Amino acid sequence: MIIIKNKLEPNSLKNQELLQALRELQPLIKSKMGCCDVAVSHQSEYGNLPISFDEKWDDSDFYISHLKSEHFKILLGAIRVLAKTSVMTIEKDSQTTKFDLKKRDSFQGIAISISDFLKNRPVKEPK
Repeated sequence: MIIIKNKLEPNSLKNQELLQALRELQPLIKSKMGCCDVAVSHQSEYGNLPISFDEKWDDSDFYISHLKSEHFKILLGAIRVLAKTSVMTIEKDSQTTKFDLKKRDSFQGIAISISDFLKNRPVKEPK
């Protein structure tokens, strides 16, 4: 099982927009083969409190396939535009790693780094 936990801090006054984008993506991602669950949680509809966007996947292959999907590109685009900070924590077996999605330079760079971790290859850190 692969567990993805995204902790997002919205940009100023973008809380509602980020929540809306995540809620629209939630059923689309959840319907993908291998996705066990997708959850959006937050403390308040108003203000810039952190938002969690968590996913559970059956295995690495299903999640790596998701990394190549249009839904992941849209998710990443929403995070890049609407979130001030974004930390993705990935748990696989007994291993855990974190990625700062705002520091990664490109969609492809993020997908490659995550795939490398899931395939037990060294992950290149952004410069």
